[in-house]
Amino acid sequence: GNSCLINRSAQKSPIMAFSTLPLAVLIVSAVVSTVNCGLQLQFKSSVDSIWPGLMNNLALTVAIDGDRFRTDENYEPAETSVRFWCGNRNHRELRLVQTDSYDIKVKLDTNKPVMFIIHGWMDNYTSHWVQDTVNDALSSLDVNVCAVDWANLAHYEYSATVDHTPVVSDQATKFIKIMIELGMKPNSITLVGHGMGAQICGQIGHNCNGEVGQIYGLDPAGPLFTTPSGGSLAFRLDKSDAKYVQFIITAKGTAGVTVGEGDENFYVNGGSYPQPNCGSIAINTGDAEFAKIVLCSHYHAYTLFRLSMNQLLVYPARLCSSWADYNAGRCIFNRMSRAGIYSLKLGGDYYLRTTALAPFILF
Repeated sequence: GNSCLINRSAQKSPIMAFSTLPLAVLIVSAVVSTVNCGLQLQFKSSVDSIWPGLMNNLALTVAIDGDRFRTDENYEPAETSVRFWCGNRNHRELRLVQTDSYDIKVKLDTNKPVMFIIHGWMDNYTSHWVQDTVNDALSSLDVNVCAVDWANLAHYEYSATVDHTPVVSDQATKFIKIMIELGMKPNSITLVGHGMGAQICGQIGHNCNGEVGQIYGLDPAGPLFTTPSGGSLAFRLDKSDAKYVQFIITAKGTAGVTVGEGDENFYVNGGSYPQPNCGSIAINTGDAEFAKIVLCSHYHAYTLFRLSMNQLLVYPARLCSSWADYNAGRCIFNRMSRAGIYSLKLGGDYYLRTTALAPFILF
């Protein structure tokens, strides 16, 4: 029961690691929309510290969820701000499961593995990708599936939401600790997270001393976690957080991390925007279109992960040192793996090409 502890000593905000950031973020929030150059140029030329402001602009430009940022901090207590909606093959409809041993024992089968799915910033557990991933997991695997709902904490400005992530990982750690006390082996626990949700997975894994079985980071959020550099490993996903950690990278250097830190890192089409299914970018691309393309690329990671749960859909990737080497044919004799849960788990950096149309496989 001691393998999964809430690491109170590490629960300071990730932002505290960057003492100059709050002022920079405030300045950006005030002036970034008045800068003459567009979002595209700002991302390419900006100093790292203004990226949270750029992320806010991306979100507002496309009005994610038709939403504006919450500004109040009067959210519910952590116990109700973070909820767990779980199901399995015996009860496919997701039910709210309380963080107590009785409810977990009644509603989950602790003799079977569990997969937690954690949404990201400005998202919620009812979104199509979460629900589709839940359904595909229950169809493909005989497991418990829990969608982690932290929407009440996720709809704030970017930097404020980063501050909330330890609250989410704390609650998930408590939930997992109870499951372990009821007999579940840590190795049978899988965490799947997108964007900021992937970084929450890393925090949970850190709290559990890296003993959970697998973590799949779907284009893990970059700003304030790995950009600027120097953020604590306690707050970001890396290969020490589980027995096996996989990154699927689709919008590196913008919404996502620049470099994968997993046991295996899959760089889809080099890992950069625009992904082939998201359109193309020109010098004169407007802010709204640019924002849509970047976020579409960021979201593509969860689509590929979900599709990969179908064993017939193989996303073959080749071990390689760079996208340039991959394109130059310098890696054609290197070993191959496949992105997603059926990876060979041999370790390394892999590159793959996908197409513009679903299921995005290059035949």
